[in-house]
Amino acid sequence: MTLMIQTLSFIPEAGPAAGSAKPGLASSADAMAGSVAHDLNNILQIIGGNLSMLALELGDSKAAKRYIASALAGVDLGTRLARRTLTKGGIERLEAPHTDLKATLMATKQLVLDAVGDGVAVNFHVCDPLGPICIDHTELQNAIINLAINARDAMNGLGELTVVAAGNRNGLAVSVSDTGCGMAPEVVAQAFQPLFTTKGVNGSGLGLAAVKRFVDESGGTVCISSRVGEGTTVNLRFPRHSQREQRASDHVRFAAF
Repeated sequence: MTLMIQTLSFIPEAGPAAGSAKPGLASSADAMAGSVAHDLNNILQIIGGNLSMLALELGDSKAAKRYIASALAGVDLGTRLARRTLTKGGIERLEAPHTDLKATLMATKQLVLDAVGDGVAVNFHVCDPLGPICIDHTELQNAIINLAINARDAMNGLGELTVVAAGNRNGLAVSVSDTGCGMAPEVVAQAFQPLFTTKGVNGSGLGLAAVKRFVDESGGTVCISSRVGEGTTVNLRFPRHSQREQRASDHVRFAAF
Protein backbone atom coordinates (compact mmCIF):
# COMPACT_ATOMS: atom_id res chain seq x y z
CA MET A 1 0.00 0.00 0.00
CA THR A 2 1.34 3.40 -0.93
CA LEU A 3 2.11 5.88 1.84
CA MET A 4 0.15 9.07 1.42
CA ILE A 5 2.15 12.21 2.09
CA GLN A 6 -0.05 15.17 2.91
CA THR A 7 1.55 18.58 2.52
CA LEU A 8 0.53 21.07 5.16
CA SER A 9 1.81 24.54 4.40
CA PHE A 10 2.44 27.07 7.13
CA ILE A 11 4.27 29.50 4.85
CA PRO A 12 1.95 32.46 4.22
CA GLU A 13 3.01 33.23 0.66
CA ALA A 14 4.20 31.19 -2.26
CA GLY A 15 7.88 30.71 -2.95
CA PRO A 16 9.65 32.76 -5.62
CA ALA A 17 9.81 31.81 -9.27
CA ALA A 18 11.91 28.84 -10.29
CA GLY A 19 15.65 29.43 -10.06
CA SER A 20 15.30 32.82 -8.43
CA ALA A 21 15.85 34.41 -5.05
CA LYS A 22 13.21 36.69 -3.64
CA PRO A 23 14.56 40.25 -3.38
CA GLY A 24 14.37 42.24 -0.18
CA LEU A 25 14.66 39.57 2.52
CA ALA A 26 12.53 40.08 5.59
CA SER A 27 14.02 40.78 8.99
CA SER A 28 16.16 38.12 10.63
CA ALA A 29 13.29 37.32 12.98
CA ASP A 30 10.95 36.75 10.05
CA ALA A 31 13.54 34.61 8.30
CA MET A 32 13.96 32.47 11.40
CA ALA A 33 10.19 32.12 11.78
CA GLY A 34 9.99 31.03 8.16
CA SER A 35 12.74 28.48 8.71
CA VAL A 36 10.93 27.04 11.73
CA ALA A 37 7.67 26.91 9.76
CA HIS A 38 9.43 25.05 6.97
CA ASP A 39 10.90 22.52 9.39
CA LEU A 40 7.56 21.92 11.06
CA ASN A 41 5.94 21.59 7.66
CA ASN A 42 8.28 18.71 6.83
CA ILE A 43 7.48 16.96 10.09
CA LEU A 44 3.77 17.42 9.56
CA GLN A 45 4.07 15.78 6.16
CA ILE A 46 5.17 12.64 8.00
CA ILE A 47 2.34 12.91 10.52
CA GLY A 48 -0.29 13.66 7.88
CA GLY A 49 0.82 10.80 5.65
CA ASN A 50 0.81 8.24 8.44
CA LEU A 51 -2.51 9.36 9.86
CA SER A 52 -4.06 9.11 6.40
CA MET A 53 -2.90 5.51 6.24
CA LEU A 54 -4.10 4.88 9.78
CA ALA A 55 -7.62 5.92 8.80
CA LEU A 56 -7.60 3.08 6.26
CA GLU A 57 -6.07 0.54 8.62
CA LEU A 58 -8.32 0.94 11.65
CA GLY A 59 -8.15 -2.06 13.92
CA ASP A 60 -5.58 -3.96 15.91
CA SER A 61 -3.35 -4.79 12.96
CA LYS A 62 0.44 -4.75 12.87
CA ALA A 63 0.35 -2.28 10.01
CA ALA A 64 -1.80 0.15 12.01
CA LYS A 65 0.57 -0.09 14.95
CA ARG A 66 3.53 0.69 12.73
CA TYR A 67 1.83 3.79 11.35
CA ILE A 68 0.95 4.92 14.85
CA ALA A 69 4.56 4.47 16.01
CA SER A 70 5.88 6.42 13.05
CA ALA A 71 3.37 9.23 13.60
CA LEU A 72 4.32 9.45 17.25
CA ALA A 73 7.99 9.68 16.29
CA GLY A 74 7.12 12.61 14.05
CA VAL A 75 5.15 14.28 16.82
CA ASP A 76 8.09 13.86 19.19
CA LEU A 77 10.53 15.38 16.72
CA GLY A 78 8.14 18.26 16.01
CA THR A 79 7.77 18.94 19.71
CA ARG A 80 11.52 19.06 20.24
CA LEU A 81 11.92 21.42 17.31
CA ALA A 82 9.25 23.73 18.71
CA ARG A 83 11.10 23.87 22.00
CA ARG A 84 14.07 25.35 20.19
CA THR A 85 12.14 28.59 19.76
CA LEU A 86 11.96 28.98 23.54
CA THR A 87 15.71 28.88 24.19
CA LYS A 88 17.90 31.92 24.49
CA GLY A 89 20.14 32.12 21.43
CA GLY A 90 22.09 29.56 19.48
CA ILE A 91 24.76 28.70 22.08
CA GLU A 92 22.31 27.25 24.58
CA ARG A 93 20.49 25.35 21.87
CA LEU A 94 23.68 23.80 20.54
CA GLU A 95 24.87 22.43 23.88
CA ALA A 96 23.81 18.92 22.85
CA PRO A 97 24.01 15.98 25.24
CA HIS A 98 26.42 13.11 24.59
CA THR A 99 23.64 10.67 23.75
CA ASP A 100 23.71 7.69 21.40
CA LEU A 101 24.23 9.24 17.97
CA LYS A 102 23.90 5.89 16.21
CA ALA A 103 20.46 5.34 17.76
CA THR A 104 19.42 8.83 16.65
CA LEU A 105 20.53 8.17 13.08
CA MET A 106 18.82 4.77 12.92
CA ALA A 107 15.59 6.36 14.20
CA THR A 108 15.93 8.93 11.41
CA LYS A 109 15.81 6.14 8.83
CA GLN A 110 12.11 5.43 9.42
CA LEU A 111 11.28 9.15 9.29
CA VAL A 112 13.08 9.40 5.95
CA LEU A 113 11.25 6.33 4.60
CA ASP A 114 7.90 7.88 5.52
CA ALA A 115 8.80 11.27 4.06
CA VAL A 116 9.99 10.12 0.64
CA GLY A 117 7.30 7.54 -0.12
CA ASP A 118 7.33 4.07 -1.65
CA GLY A 119 8.64 5.25 -5.03
CA VAL A 120 12.10 6.02 -3.60
CA ALA A 121 14.47 3.20 -2.67
CA VAL A 122 16.32 4.24 0.49
CA ASN A 123 19.81 3.00 1.38
CA PHE A 124 20.74 4.04 4.92
CA HIS A 125 24.22 3.21 6.23
CA VAL A 126 25.55 4.10 9.70
CA CYS A 127 29.19 3.10 10.12
CA ASP A 128 30.95 2.54 13.44
CA PRO A 129 32.66 4.10 15.26
CA LEU A 130 30.95 7.49 15.19
CA GLY A 131 33.10 9.03 17.94
CA PRO A 132 32.39 11.82 20.46
CA ILE A 133 30.42 14.29 18.35
CA CYS A 134 28.54 16.94 20.34
CA ILE A 135 25.82 18.23 18.04
CA ASP A 136 22.11 18.80 18.39
CA HIS A 137 20.62 15.44 17.47
CA THR A 138 17.16 16.84 16.73
CA GLU A 139 18.63 19.37 14.31
CA LEU A 140 20.69 16.63 12.65
CA GLN A 141 17.57 14.53 12.15
CA ASN A 142 15.73 17.48 10.68
CA ALA A 143 18.63 18.35 8.36
CA ILE A 144 18.63 14.81 6.95
CA ILE A 145 14.84 14.90 6.49
CA ASN A 146 15.13 18.26 4.71
CA LEU A 147 17.73 16.84 2.34
CA ALA A 148 15.70 13.66 1.78
CA ILE A 149 12.59 15.64 0.84
CA ASN A 150 14.62 17.81 -1.55
CA ALA A 151 16.01 14.62 -3.09
CA ARG A 152 12.53 13.14 -3.44
CA ASP A 153 11.37 16.24 -5.28
CA ALA A 154 14.44 16.20 -7.54
CA MET A 155 13.56 12.61 -8.48
CA ASN A 156 9.83 13.33 -8.88
CA GLY A 157 9.17 10.70 -6.23
CA LEU A 158 10.94 7.91 -8.13
CA GLY A 159 14.60 6.99 -7.72
CA GLU A 160 17.26 6.00 -5.22
CA LEU A 161 18.32 7.85 -2.08
CA THR A 162 21.48 6.98 -0.18
CA VAL A 163 22.33 8.30 3.28
CA VAL A 164 25.73 7.48 4.79
CA ALA A 165 26.99 8.51 8.23
CA ALA A 166 30.55 7.65 9.24
CA GLY A 167 33.01 8.75 11.87
CA ASN A 168 36.68 9.47 11.24
CA ARG A 169 39.58 11.08 13.07
CA ASN A 170 38.29 14.54 12.17
CA GLY A 171 34.68 14.05 13.25
CA LEU A 172 31.41 12.98 11.64
CA ALA A 173 30.67 12.85 7.91
CA VAL A 174 27.10 12.59 6.61
CA SER A 175 26.25 12.40 2.92
CA VAL A 176 22.83 12.39 1.25
CA SER A 177 22.81 11.36 -2.42
CA ASP A 178 20.03 11.04 -4.98
CA THR A 179 19.59 9.93 -8.58
CA GLY A 180 17.55 13.00 -9.52
CA CYS A 181 17.83 15.68 -12.16
CA GLY A 182 20.95 17.30 -10.70
CA MET A 183 21.83 20.99 -10.65
CA ALA A 184 23.86 23.26 -12.90
CA PRO A 185 26.89 25.02 -11.35
CA GLU A 186 25.08 28.38 -11.22
CA VAL A 187 22.22 26.77 -9.29
CA VAL A 188 24.58 25.06 -6.85
CA ALA A 189 26.24 28.43 -6.19
CA GLN A 190 22.93 29.87 -4.96
CA ALA A 191 21.39 26.78 -3.38
CA PHE A 192 22.02 27.79 0.24
CA GLN A 193 20.66 31.31 -0.14
CA PRO A 194 17.47 31.85 1.90
CA LEU A 195 14.35 31.88 -0.31
CA PHE A 196 16.20 30.62 -3.38
CA THR A 197 14.24 27.81 -5.04
CA THR A 198 14.01 25.92 -8.32
CA LYS A 199 10.55 24.54 -7.50
CA GLY A 200 8.50 27.58 -8.45
CA VAL A 201 5.37 28.09 -6.35
CA ASN A 202 5.88 24.66 -4.77
CA GLY A 203 9.16 25.68 -3.11
CA SER A 204 9.94 27.88 -0.14
CA GLY A 205 13.71 28.21 -0.53
CA LEU A 206 14.19 27.56 3.19
CA GLY A 207 15.24 23.91 3.44
CA LEU A 208 18.87 24.13 2.38
CA ALA A 209 19.27 27.47 4.15
CA ALA A 210 18.13 25.82 7.39
CA VAL A 211 20.58 22.95 6.87
CA LYS A 212 23.48 25.37 6.33
CA ARG A 213 22.52 27.42 9.38
CA PHE A 214 22.60 24.29 11.56
CA VAL A 215 25.92 23.08 10.15
CA ASP A 216 27.52 26.52 10.52
CA GLU A 217 26.35 26.82 14.14
CA SER A 218 27.77 23.36 14.82
CA GLY A 219 31.22 24.42 13.57
CA GLY A 220 30.96 22.18 10.52
CA THR A 221 30.93 22.54 6.76
CA VAL A 222 28.45 21.65 4.02
CA CYS A 223 28.95 21.38 0.27
CA ILE A 224 27.02 20.19 -2.77
CA SER A 225 28.32 18.00 -5.59
CA SER A 226 25.94 17.80 -8.54
CA ARG A 227 25.73 17.28 -12.29
CA VAL A 228 22.71 17.85 -14.46
CA GLY A 229 21.09 14.51 -15.26
CA GLU A 230 23.31 12.57 -12.84
CA GLY A 231 21.98 13.43 -9.40
CA THR A 232 23.19 15.34 -6.35
CA THR A 233 25.18 14.64 -3.20
CA VAL A 234 25.14 16.93 -0.17
CA ASN A 235 28.07 16.40 2.21
CA LEU A 236 27.93 17.49 5.85
CA ARG A 237 31.04 17.51 8.05
CA PHE A 238 31.02 18.02 11.82
CA PRO A 239 34.15 18.30 14.00
CA ARG A 240 34.79 16.20 17.07
CA HIS A 241 33.73 17.73 20.39
CA SER A 242 37.27 18.75 21.35
CA GLN A 243 37.79 20.48 17.99
CA ARG A 244 34.55 22.41 18.35
CA GLU A 245 35.48 23.55 21.87
CA GLN A 246 38.84 24.77 20.54
CA ARG A 247 37.10 26.78 17.81
CA ALA A 248 34.77 28.34 20.37
CA SER A 249 37.72 29.16 22.62
CA ASP A 250 39.61 30.77 19.74
CA HIS A 251 36.53 32.81 18.88
CA VAL A 252 36.20 34.05 22.46
CA ARG A 253 39.89 35.03 22.63
CA PHE A 254 39.63 36.85 19.30
CA ALA A 255 36.51 38.70 20.45
CA ALA A 256 38.20 39.69 23.71
CA PHE A 257 41.24 40.95 21.85
